[in-house]
Formats: sequence, structure tokens, C-alpha cells
Amino acid sequence: MSTINILVTGITGFVGQNLAPYLIETGRYRLYGHSRNPEAIKEMYPQVTVAPIKLDKEWLKANEINVIIHLAGIAHDLSGRYQEQDYYRVNRDDTVKLFRKFQEVNPHGKFIYLSSIKALTDHSEKVLMEEMPPDPKTPYGKSKQEAESILLAAAKEMQVYILRPCMIYGPGNKGNLNLLYQFVKKGLPWPLAGFDNKRSFLSVENLNMVIHHFATQQITPGIYHVANDDAVSTNVLVEWIGEAIGKSVRMWSLSPQWIQRFAAFGGKVGLPFNEARLNKLTENYVVSNQKLRQNMIDLPEMKTKSTLIKTIQSFHG
Repeated sequence: MSTINILVTGITGFVGQNLAPYLIETGRYRLYGHSRNPEAIKEMYPQVTVAPIKLDKEWLKANEINVIIHLAGIAHDLSGRYQEQDYYRVNRDDTVKLFRKFQEVNPHGKFIYLSSIKALTDHSEKVLMEEMPPDPKTPYGKSKQEAESILLAAAKEMQVYILRPCMIYGPGNKGNLNLLYQFVKKGLPWPLAGFDNKRSFLSVENLNMVIHHFATQQITPGIYHVANDDAVSTNVLVEWIGEAIGKSVRMWSLSPQWIQRFAAFGGKVGLPFNEARLNKLTENYVVSNQKLRQNMIDLPEMKTKSTLIKTIQSFHG
């Protein structure tokens, strides 16, 4: 088998920091890394060849890049730091520019684009499937969705894979788990036990495995939702966090109506606990990985509990 030359953009970000060692361990790839901070790549991954900040067609051709894993982008959780046009410039325009350069030098190559489930929708009581019409609401989601549409329309003979992960967790990234972790760590009672919901999550370890499959196997191109196999309730999540750090959790089933009124009041007076935060903790947001499993029959089981406990223990340690 010939060596696969893989370029990973955004290699110093959270996903890149986990994916690069995963790919390095296999030893079958010539790995190139791209970042706005090339020196960081040298320090973090001596085995990775540093790509120039300006990626041009000549460099892509000279290094015979077979696969691009495009992780670079502006994340949705950096509110206030960027203007709306920045999301479109980076998430859409820069993605399309890189894709077109790559397509010119390798029209049969693989382009793996890390989009987001937010490109489909921010809220849904239905299980989220790939065939649903997209209805993003934020500049983050809209910019990702527009990039998806352009890539798929221009694919021709290229193998284009659009990956829509749900909320990613793993060691080094507390994200939305941090509030729950702090509640349990401080021994505070969990006041939202009266809500019953289901949410999908994705461990970065499972994402690594999925990206590796796309990069190395022949899989039908298109959009794929990426999530752990099991959706879990926030209440169960809180209990698992307690188990991970050895703390029992007091579950308070306060009236959901009372909690909702308090959250509405919090939004009006500028409290951190508001309707948006409440919805994120209590609403349903279930992502199906059925298409992924149908196209990757050798994909191992991807459960939430073991990887989540590992992540929480990394915070606690």
C-alpha cells in the first residue's frame, strides 16, 4: 500500500491536537500540518511536516497531497470575539478557496470537511437525520451550511465528506460540561432533575476513529452526522460526573414551570442563568449516526459513559 499524504488544517486546535497523535500512531501516513502558528506545530508534533501559512496549488502538488482534513474554522462558542462577516470569511470562503486549489491539482482526492450539526439546526424535538432540510439560525451554522452546499455542488470526481459532529468532549476541552462539573464538584444539589431530556454527545476519541475511516477507506461521499451511539439525559450526565469524581449528587426535582420563570427573569436582569442556558441543559437534541454505521460496518461501538468519565477525571486530576 502506498503512503497516504494527509494535510490537516487547524492541527493545533482541540480536535487537531487529538487527531494528529492518533494518525501518527498508525505510522502509515505522511502527515502535514497547517496552523496560523507554525512554530506551535514544530513544538507539538516533531513528526509532522509544517505546511506554509499560505497554501497554494504549487505546494499541494509538490507534496502530492491525497487527503485534506479541514478542521480550521471559527467555533460557535467564541461569541463576542468575531463579527458576523468573520464566520463567512473563514468557515465558508477560506474553506472553498482551499477546496478549489486542491481540486485543481488532485481532482480525485479526498476532502474531509469538519462542519457541525449546527449547520442543520440549533433546536429540534425530532431526531436529526442527514436528509432533513437545513435551517441554521446563527452565523456559525449558516456559514458552515453554505460551505457544505458549495463543496457538494462542486465535487465532480472528488470524494467530499461533510462531517457534522454534535457536541465534542474530551480531555483538554471542558466546553459545556464545565458547568455540570462545577456543580457536582462543589457539592451543590442539581436543581433541574424535574426535566427529562435526551442529548447526543461525541467523544473526541470516537471522532478520531471516524475521521481515520474516511481518510483511509472507500466510503460513499456525502454528509454524515457523527455522534456517540447513545443519547443521554442531562440528569444521567450529572450522575456520571459524580461517579467519575467520587461524589454523590443530590437531585432536586423542582417545578419546571418555576425554573423556566426564574430563567426568564435571569435573562432580563443579566444573570448567567437564563433561558438560553436552561434550554441548552434541558432540551432534546438527538443526532442519529445511522447513516455512518450503515457505511462503516466495521466501526466499533461508540458509547458515552466510559469516555465521558475519562474526560471528567482529566478535569478533576
